[in-house]
Amino acid sequence: MADDFKTLREVGHGIDGIETQLHLYAGVFCAVVGIAGVAYAFIFNKLDMIEDSIARMETTINNIADDAKQTRADVAD
Repeated sequence: MADDFKTLREVGHGIDGIETQLHLYAGVFCAVVGIAGVAYAFIFNKLDMIEDSIARMETTINNIADDAKQTRADVAD
């Protein structure tokens, strides 16, 4: 169990210790939030690039399918 504070100076040291701990916790929390933000941005960027690649592939496949239809129509005529 903790002893009672006997002087105002002891109270000041106790408060200073708590303040130091809170500053440390705040710094760690800010670092974690910053790292999470960077990771989220990286993942979002990768997903956006994948989405663009898939859209290009779909466009290419649709163009090939349209050309094949046109070729079949030309051969049938």
